[in-house]
Amino acid sequence: GVEVDDALRVFGGFFVEYVYRGGHLRMLESMGDTLDAFMRNMNHLHYNLERAFRSSNFPFFKIDESDVADTFFLSYSSLRGELLAPLVEGVLPVLAEKLHSQAVKLTREAQPKAGATATWMVTTS
Repeated sequence: GVEVDDALRVFGGFFVEYVYRGGHLRMLESMGDTLDAFMRNMNHLHYNLERAFRSSNFPFFKIDESDVADTFFLSYSSLRGELLAPLVEGVLPVLAEKLHSQAVKLTREAQPKAGATATWMVTTS
């Protein structure tokens, strides 16, 4: 069988394709000219979705700069704990490719940043 984490990664990529082809491209493009700018605006998008879907619980993302060029740290916090963290690993590479023609390398940190469920070092090229 397929591991749950692997299935979530594949679904994350599929979800980006679904949103991309579903008529939401303009909205996605307006959320940032770079992947880190896009992710800085993700909480705002989630906030607006929570207003429309009152019983939902979206994750929270935090971006921290890195001293390394084209690299940032992405922290993920969720009421669901680590369950859906692999979804992020599936979404980001496809999102970066579709919106910014970038490749992404995600390296999960052994220890998440304070208050986060998971933290990745994200490098774009």
